[in-house]
Amino acid sequence: MPAQERPGSNTSAERGAYRHKPLGDGEIRLVTICPAEPHDQLHVRISHLHLPQWVHTDPAPRPLSLGQLRETLPPGWWVYETTEDRIYFYYEEAGGSNWKTSWRHPVPGFDESLYARPSLPIRDVPPCAQFEALSYTWGNAGRHQDAVVYDGQDSDPAGVVALNLNLSNALHHLRSPSKARTLWIDALCINQFDDVEKARQLPRMADIYRHAAHVVVWLGPERDNSSLAMDTLAHLGSQIQTTTDHWLFSTPGAQHPFWCESSCPLPYADGTWAAVAALLSRAWFSRVWIVQEVQLGRENAVVSCGGREMAWSTFCRAITCLWSKDRLHPILPRSKVAFVERLTNPGLRLAPLSNIIRLAHGRECMNPRDRIYGLLALFLPSFQRLLVPAYTDSVAEVYKDVTLQYIRHAKRLELLRACQLQGRKIGLSELPSWIPDYSAQAAQTHYADYNFASAGSACHVRLVDHHSLLVTGRRCATISQVTSSLSALEAVNITNRNGEAPVSDSSSPNNGETAVDLEGTYVTGEEMRVALCKTLVGNYLREQFPDDSIPSLDEWLGRLIDGSAVQSFKDRKYQRDHSDSFHNDYVWDFLRLRCFTQTHEGYIGDAICVLLGCESPIVLRQTTSGRYHVVGEAYVHGLQDGQAFLGPLEEQWSVHAVINNSNRQASCRFTNTNTAEIVDHDPRLPPLPEQWELSSDNTHGDPATTRTFNHKSTGLKLNSDPRLTPGALKSRGVSLEEFVLV
Repeated sequence: MPAQERPGSNTSAERGAYRHKPLGDGEIRLVTICPAEPHDQLHVRISHLHLPQWVHTDPAPRPLSLGQLRETLPPGWWVYETTEDRIYFYYEEAGGSNWKTSWRHPVPGFDESLYARPSLPIRDVPPCAQFEALSYTWGNAGRHQDAVVYDGQDSDPAGVVALNLNLSNALHHLRSPSKARTLWIDALCINQFDDVEKARQLPRMADIYRHAAHVVVWLGPERDNSSLAMDTLAHLGSQIQTTTDHWLFSTPGAQHPFWCESSCPLPYADGTWAAVAALLSRAWFSRVWIVQEVQLGRENAVVSCGGREMAWSTFCRAITCLWSKDRLHPILPRSKVAFVERLTNPGLRLAPLSNIIRLAHGRECMNPRDRIYGLLALFLPSFQRLLVPAYTDSVAEVYKDVTLQYIRHAKRLELLRACQLQGRKIGLSELPSWIPDYSAQAAQTHYADYNFASAGSACHVRLVDHHSLLVTGRRCATISQVTSSLSALEAVNITNRNGEAPVSDSSSPNNGETAVDLEGTYVTGEEMRVALCKTLVGNYLREQFPDDSIPSLDEWLGRLIDGSAVQSFKDRKYQRDHSDSFHNDYVWDFLRLRCFTQTHEGYIGDAICVLLGCESPIVLRQTTSGRYHVVGEAYVHGLQDGQAFLGPLEEQWSVHAVINNSNRQASCRFTNTNTAEIVDHDPRLPPLPEQWELSSDNTHGDPATTRTFNHKSTGLKLNSDPRLTPGALKSRGVSLEEFVLV
C-alpha cells in the first residue's frame, strides 16, 4: 500500500493527469484498489493482462433428461428445470388441494448424481489474473474526485485520474481496509480519449465479463430507503423459483408459499412499495451498457446498493414475481417493472437479433453510437463480425450500417417496426425513415409481436442509392379516417350502453366522431366487437398463444367491452389512485401513442402495406417524388397470419403460435377443428418441393418468426419458406408491388 500523503508532499493537485500505456495484442487493463481506511484518498494500480478469447463450452448434459426423470416419478409428481440450472420437483393432488415442492427426488434413495448438472471446466485464466467486473452508471460528469494511479508495481505515482462521483463512491464502498481488490472498470481500463483503442476493446467486452469471477452491479449509495427495498426484494426472491418454461413456484421450505401465485397480493406497506419503486428508478437500470454487462455475467453477478448486497439471480426472481402479478400497487407502475424485467430475462442472450437491437430504445448513454455498440457482445458472433465499431463515423452512418447488416444477415425487415416518423432526433435528410433513430428518446409503442403478417417470408430488397431502399409487398388498405393526436385510449370510448364506439375523423371539417357499430360485422366475418377487442390487444390471446398464461378472448371481452377498462384509462389521465390489473396495463401499453383508424377497405387499423420479410403491417406515406416514408408499425386485424399473401384460412382451420421458451422464437401450427389434426405446414400452401425439407435447426441469429428449410442435394439452408419467394407468389396469382423507401 502506498504511504499516506502528508501535507507539503507531492499531493494530487501537483501531479499530472494519468496517461494510459498502450495495450499489446490481446491485452486488457485491470484496476487494483489499494487497501485503505474508508475516508482515505483512493489509490489504484493499473496493470496489463493478456486475456484469452472466451471459448464457449456447453455444459455436459445430465445423465437423465427431464423426460427421462418424469418417467421415474410417482403419480402426482412433476419435474422442472429452474432458470438457475437446478432440478425442481413439484407434487399436486388432483384439484390442487394439496401440493408440495422439493429439491430432492421423491423416491427415497434415488441417486442425485443422475439429475445433477456436471461441473463446467475450469476457466482458462491463471489465479493471478482473477478479477471482478464493475457495472455502474457514470453519473454526473461535472462532479468528480481524484484517484492516485500507479503503473503496475511501481512505487511512484504515475499521475491522477478524475473519477465521476458515482464511480468514486463505488470504489470507496468496494475497498477493503486490509486486502487489495482487482476489477475491470470501463472508465479506467479503456482510454476514453482514444477512439481507436475503444473500437478495439469493445469487441472484447464479452470475453471480459465472461472471464470475470464476479460482476458487481453498483446501484449507488444508500438513499430513498434503499436498504428497505433491497431487503424486501431479497426476501421476495428467496420465496420464488422460476423455471425455464416460465412457471413460478415457491421455493422448497418457503415462508410464504403462495407468493408465487399471480393472484396473491404482496402484503407490503406504502412505504415499502415507494422504496422499491425508487430503487428501480435508479439510473443504472436505464443505461445501455448494463444490458450486456449483466447478461454476460449473470451466473455470478451480485447487486450492491449502499451497505446491502444480494445475488443477481435472487433479484431476478423478485422482479419476475412482481411482473407476474395480476395487480400491482399504484406506487409501482407495471411499466417500470416491465422495463427492469427485460434485463432479468435469462433468454435474452439467445433472443433474436431484432429483439436485442430494440433494447437500445429508451436507454441512456453518453455517445449515441453506443446504443448499438453497447449491445455488441450480445449479438451472434457471425453478426458481431459484421459490425466494426467506428466512433469516427457519424451517428447516422452507424445506425444505417447496423440496419443494412441486419437485413443482409437475417433476410428480414423487422427493424422497420422500430421506425417512427414522429419524434425523430436525426433529420430525414441524414437518416432515412427506414432506419430507426435510436438516438431519439421519445417513448416507443409496444410492438405487435408474432403477427406473422408476411408468413415467415424473406425480404426482397435492393439499395437503390445511398438513401433509398426498394422493398416488395402488397398495398392492403388506404387510411380514410384517423383519430386526433390523442391516444387511442382517450379517443375510443368503449361502452355497451348503446353498442357504439366513436372514432374521431380528423379529415372532417369539425374533427367530429364517427361511430363504429359494435353489433355489426367486420370484414373478416367476425362480430365487430370481437374484431375491436382483438385489435385493442394486438391479438395477444390465449387462443393464439395457448402456451402463454394470458387472458382469453372472452376474458378480454368482459373486461374491455363492458367499459370497466375505460374508467381505469381515465383514472390514469387524471392521475387518480388506482390499482391496475394486467388487462388495463397491457392495453394501455399496447395502444400508447397509437391512433385508431378506419380504411376504405373496411379494416380498422393503421396499416397500408404488408412487406415480404416484415411480420407486422407497416404504414407508408407517399412523398411528392412518389417514394415513401415509413410512418411506423401497425396492427390491422385481418392481415395477420399471412393473409395478405395467402388469403384467409378455410373455416375448419385455426392457427396458433408455438414459442420456444429459451429464446422466444415462434412459428405457426395449424389445427383442423373437424379432425383435431395439428400440422406444421400451412394448408394454404402447395406441398413443399421434393428437394426441400423442413428443419428444426434454428439459431438465435434467426428472426423471431422463422422456420428453417434445407435443400437436400446442395445443403443450402434458408430461414424462410421457398414457397414464399416473389416468383413463387406471382406464379400463384399474388400481385406484388415495389416501394422505394426514403
